[in-house]
Amino acid sequence: MVWYQGESNVGEPGLYRRMLPLMIHDWRRAWGQGDFPFLQVQLANFGEPPGQPGASGWAELREAQSGALEEAATGMAVAIDIGESYNIHPPNKLDVGRRLAQSAFAVAYGQSGIPSAVKNPSVPEPVAVRYAWADNPEGCNLYNKEGFPAPPFRSDSWPA
Repeated sequence: MVWYQGESNVGEPGLYRRMLPLMIHDWRRAWGQGDFPFLQVQLANFGEPPGQPGASGWAELREAQSGALEEAATGMAVAIDIGESYNIHPPNKLDVGRRLAQSAFAVAYGQSGIPSAVKNPSVPEPVAVRYAWADNPEGCNLYNKEGFPAPPFRSDSWPA
């Protein structure tokens, strides 16, 4: 299953955080296929780049999408670097497809996955980490060795 949706839920990321895993469970139950692979495309960057860090419904929705990765046999294609400020549907579907394929190889076929983690030895006790936390973040330059971008994330759970 490939799920490419979320823009209409930006106003209620908390609800989406609960609904997406429920939908995955419900579809798996209804179709009787067990934990079949469920891949999703995370929301791309969109809108005016922010002047300063702040609240972002898009970032919170992306976080909700990442939260669904806790479910069995799930994967995600990150699209934070291929969106366009004024086009809610990014035209670069080729890279989306490549990223979905890589996720499918890992989730459905057990091939080596795409690692993601962040650490810095010069910051031994960080208070929080946020990366690409905006509707349309600038400077998304964190990629793995395969050339895939890191998904937007935060380590804190402070309210927006």
